[in-house]
Amino acid sequence: MRAERCGVGYAATITVFAIAIAGCDLDNPGVPLPAATLNFPIAIAVVDGAPETGDDDFLLVVNSNFDVRYASGSLQSWRLSEIEAAIDQAVAGVDDLGVDCGEDGLPACEIHIEERPDVFLQDEVRIPSHADGIAVGPTEERIYLPVRSGRGGLTWIDLSGGNFSCGEGDACDDLHNTVAVAPVSRELSLPTDPVALTVVPRALVGGGQSDAIVMIHRNGSGSLLLDDLRGQPTLFDVIEGLPTDVVSVEMDPESGTVWMTSAPPSTRPTRDLVAVAPIVSDVDTRLAVVNRITLAGVDDGGVGSDTRDIAFDVGVDRAWVLARRPEAVITVDFRVPPVAPNLAPLGEIFAVASGPSRLERVVVPFDPDGDGPIVPRDRTYLLATAYDANNVSVIDPELGLIATVAGLAGPFEMAYDPTRELLFVINFRNNTIGVVDLSPLRTGASPRLIAYLGDPDAPSPFSG
Repeated sequence: MRAERCGVGYAATITVFAIAIAGCDLDNPGVPLPAATLNFPIAIAVVDGAPETGDDDFLLVVNSNFDVRYASGSLQSWRLSEIEAAIDQAVAGVDDLGVDCGEDGLPACEIHIEERPDVFLQDEVRIPSHADGIAVGPTEERIYLPVRSGRGGLTWIDLSGGNFSCGEGDACDDLHNTVAVAPVSRELSLPTDPVALTVVPRALVGGGQSDAIVMIHRNGSGSLLLDDLRGQPTLFDVIEGLPTDVVSVEMDPESGTVWMTSAPPSTRPTRDLVAVAPIVSDVDTRLAVVNRITLAGVDDGGVGSDTRDIAFDVGVDRAWVLARRPEAVITVDFRVPPVAPNLAPLGEIFAVASGPSRLERVVVPFDPDGDGPIVPRDRTYLLATAYDANNVSVIDPELGLIATVAGLAGPFEMAYDPTRELLFVINFRNNTIGVVDLSPLRTGASPRLIAYLGDPDAPSPFSG
């Protein structure tokens, strides 16, 4: 949970960790995280495999070591082709890939990927504890992880064919846990305690030779790094004055601006969305605040404000904001003039289940007649994880809430595989990943949970 650690939220959930996390000793000495272990996965991403293999896509999983049991976290690359095959075999009643479809009260089969790393695991590398997210570069050649322990706050890893490269051993070396600093007119150092980051493609930052990494920190600062993929990312600018309670950052894929959501305390009841953008040229390289708008006029019961994530429409100048007060997806429609300066032009508001945490926009071909004469058309859906309600809300922006996927356990971050039309959802409470089949949306039916990756019954601080 990006903004809920060490002085963290979800107090009822993490009371068990109060002693372990006191003092924020994130470099806890001890044994390394065991290989092929899902240990408080915090972020996931789907990446393509090598072009020559075609179907070898991979699910990247970041394990955070949230309970400070080990001396490291990890980054894993799981083979999606093998996961898909295991799911298909489970449906067919075959069980030779570590699949458990026993009658244990669970709504989906369990695929024990940790017990068969020879089949499912492509690669793994140890990283510093308490990573807080993942960003994959535009060409999928490099991965960036904001980390709260270690030396530099940013770990960068090269990726090829599902394999990692960040040093000679099985853990990332110091080079890959630090960054270079540009020779600018003022002294710079990368702030610690990152919240999250995103990568702006070079085509959206002046068409130069480097992608721009925008990283936001808990002290209200933002960092701009440039990366030409030939060495360390280089720090060029640090700005102050951003919100100190940022939860997530997301990039508008059309403009390259980076928007922040935040969860301020009730003593400061503002609901601001702040946008920054990398400015890169031969004479000026900096991170600039380019927009700040307030979501006013939304009834939240008078207890403050709390936004958790944001997603952007493509080809339409609008966005959707996931809020906890109220628990809803709020449409921000920039096509409509605001009623006053700096107020967000609001559109439809869609209620979701309790504890909304993350929002994902997906596009699924829609063909209500199956293979009929109607040409399928792409249709946009919004998926919101509800951490407290243990489900995912499925929203059609034109129709509202159309389905709920139940059976999850503290669902948090998501990643969508458009090739297989599968949604992967981190279950933070039991160290598993839920697999949701979105293909029923093609014909207007409801998505369904079809599998767990990992063992929901494995010992966990949440189960004791």
